Amino acid sequence: MERTRGYLDEGRFPLIVAEGTSEAKLARILRSPYLKAARKSFDWALRTPSSSLFTLGHGLSDRDAHFLKRIGDLKIGS
Repeated sequence: MERTRGYLDEGRFPLIVAEGTSEAKLARILRSPYLKAARKSFDWALRTPSSSLFTLGHGLSDRDAHFLKRIGDLKIGS
């Protein structure tokens, strides 16, 4: 609990960005070392020839355009 509180106090969370416009979400991702690293891992996973992507229980909207654009730009499995 103390470690988690320390991370929160340092602004090292959230692990996801759930609120705001697509542009605001992307800006938050790019300011967070953790989320930037997660984005890089996501990019690598999308480029893996045998990769697949599906969402479960999540409706994507225009607020997720940064995510959808990234998927389109990276061309899953290419």
